[in-house]
Amino acid sequence: MSILEELQPVCTNLLMPSESEYPIEPVVRQESSWEAILQGFGAAPMEETTLEQLLAKIAFPQEWHDSQQQQLVSRFQALMETLQAHLSQIRVFRVGAIEVRVYILGQTTDGAIAGVQTTLIET
Repeated sequence: MSILEELQPVCTNLLMPSESEYPIEPVVRQESSWEAILQGFGAAPMEETTLEQLLAKIAFPQEWHDSQQQQLVSRFQALMETLQAHLSQIRVFRVGAIEVRVYILGQTTDGAIAGVQTTLIET
């Protein structure tokens, strides 16, 4: 099964919480190296973070979560587990300001760079 086939069911109808919610979409990048990925971001502001930092408030249970938020935590935990099971060298990039493109990428067993992408709105 391809990485896209593994990620698609986990990402279906999964939205990234921010000021506006955007879908989380599986992606296989055309670039074959991390250097090419970074160059593709151009001059836009870019920050690298970790998967755990990015998903700290939505993928880990908190006492204050209601039942709907607890379901969302389970979905984001499934996303994290799927990414960690099928990708190595996972890197998280936040690109841009206000409308921030987020890329969670890693290497597949065949060397491709794949993962998920979404958008955050931060004003």
